[in-house]
Amino acid sequence: MKTTQLEEKLHYYHELLVQMLNEVEGAIFLAVEATRKRDGALANQIIAHDQAINTLRDNAEHDGIMLLVTERPYAHFLRQTISDLKIAGEIERMGDYASHLAKVGSSLPHSKEVDFIVSLICEMALSGAKMARSVADAMDSQTSDPVKLVAKMDDTIDAKRDMINKLLFDYQSTSDEERVALYKCFYLTKEMERLGDHATNICEWMVFTIDSIRPKLN
Repeated sequence: MKTTQLEEKLHYYHELLVQMLNEVEGAIFLAVEATRKRDGALANQIIAHDQAINTLRDNAEHDGIMLLVTERPYAHFLRQTISDLKIAGEIERMGDYASHLAKVGSSLPHSKEVDFIVSLICEMALSGAKMARSVADAMDSQTSDPVKLVAKMDDTIDAKRDMINKLLFDYQSTSDEERVALYKCFYLTKEMERLGDHATNICEWMVFTIDSIRPKLN
């Protein structure tokens, strides 16, 4: 079957979204490294690079609007264009959380309690990176089942969040510095939980494209 001009443009649009997801995945991996090593210089590089993700988002929004105006997509194609516009914003927010992890995580002091919590936060972040990779792989799925499986991965992040929060509430800090650090860990835990939520939102928009109904996946 011959590919229409609209289908070709939507294919290239998906390639732009996959590029954004690749950038976010890489930013998360680097943010985890900066956090584990408390590497402020690397964190600054990640924060600066976030502008590249923002620029890709701007390009995606521009191209999506131009598709709506010039191609006047209908039915499935209209759903896909609208969903892709939403997805671009969700990916950009995931990039923001990678930057936040790098900025805050790299500044944390070392202690037995803080280091253990940080290791769990990094596991949450890596689960988010895995979701980003899986979303990219499922971007052109013709059925919603693979996408729904990706959304289920967010359960792992939520479970880790609950574990960390319980540990934080149980810990008795021994200094003001550690108390502040544990509070920052609480903040990062919430940020990484939101990282998974945005990946889940992307899955919901992808299901909307395929099934014409946006479900609540988590």
